[in-house]
Amino acid sequence: MTSLRLNLLGEFRARDMAGHEIVIAGNKPTLLLAYLALRSGVPQSRDTLIDMLWRERAKEQGRASLRQALWSLRQALRGIEPLPLVVEAESIALDPTAVEVDVWTFEKKVAEGSLEALAAAVDLYDGELLRALRSREPGIERFLSDERERLHSIAVYACGRLLKHRLENDVDDLAAATAKRLLHLDPLQEIAHRTLMAHYAKMGQIGLALKQYQICRKRLERELDIGPDAETEALFDRIRHDRAAH
Repeated sequence: MTSLRLNLLGEFRARDMAGHEIVIAGNKPTLLLAYLALRSGVPQSRDTLIDMLWRERAKEQGRASLRQALWSLRQALRGIEPLPLVVEAESIALDPTAVEVDVWTFEKKVAEGSLEALAAAVDLYDGELLRALRSREPGIERFLSDERERLHSIAVYACGRLLKHRLENDVDDLAAATAKRLLHLDPLQEIAHRTLMAHYAKMGQIGLALKQYQICRKRLERELDIGPDAETEALFDRIRHDRAAH
C-alpha cells in the first residue's frame, strides 16, 4: 500500500497520500531520502550511504551522522503508514510498494513508448533532478550530477519521439508546443527548429519563421561550429521563395 509520494524532478517535494506536504528538516536527511528513492528500492549498505553523504568524517562520526539523519526522517514521516523506510542492521532502503516516485514513473512511461505514455513522461519532467539541492560532499554531488545528465538525456529522447509522433499524425498545434518544449531541453535539436519554422509559415507568420531559422543557425554556429543541415536550409529557402512569390 502506497503511503508516500516523492517528487524529485524539479523541486523536491514529499507528500502523504492526502496531498499534505511533509517537511523534512535538514539538507542531509532530504538527500538521504532522495538517494534511497533514486536507488529504486534496492537496499543500500550503511557504509555506502556514509561514503555518499559523510565521506570526510571519521567512520564513527559518519555512523552517528547517519543515525541522526534517520531519526530526522522518522520524525518527518511520523504517522505515515506503512512507514516506507526499511532499516536493517547494516542496510537501509525504501519499500517500493509504499512509495510513489516521479522518477520511477517517468522512466517507466518512456520505456512503454506509446504516444500517451511519452506525453505523460514529458509532462512529468518538471525540470532538473533535485534542482535546488546541492551538497559539498563529493560522493552525493557526483552521483546527482550523473543522474541529472542521464535523466535529462532521457527527457530529450522522449520529447523528440513525441514530436515525431505528432508530426506523423499532422497535429500541428501540439507538434509546435512539443517543439518548443524540446528546444527548452536542447536548443540544438534541428527537427524542433524546423517544426516551428513550418508552423509559423503555415500560420502566415513569415517573419517568425525566418527568425526561427536565424536562431537555429546562430545556435549551431556558436555551440558546434557548424551550419544547419540540408533539410533545414531547404525549408528556409522554400519559406523565402513563398514570401517573395506573394
